[in-house]
Amino acid sequence: MIATQSTLLTQQQIELMSRFIADYNGGDPEDYTDEAIDPTRDDFELFDGRAWTEAEGRTDDDSYGVPARHYQSVQAHKGQRRTSLFVMDFGTHRAVYQM
Repeated sequence: MIATQSTLLTQQQIELMSRFIADYNGGDPEDYTDEAIDPTRDDFELFDGRAWTEAEGRTDDDSYGVPARHYQSVQAHKGQRRTSLFVMDFGTHRAVYQM
């Protein structure tokens, strides 16, 4: 059983999110099934409206059966390091992974 901080995400949703991250980032999906996958009730569209200082691009991917987005090289505030952000929409909640 995979440990998670979330009671919102099911084991199946965590595994799906882990596959999504591995497909874009490389490696094995099991490398990404940890407490770093966070649930949120923020609207999926809200991630496009975030006040990012900079973002290189966004990839939409519906091949997992649910809407999923990968944001490349996102910088939340000037001076902070850039990260990749993965968001998957499960209807009533979203899964978010930042690396």
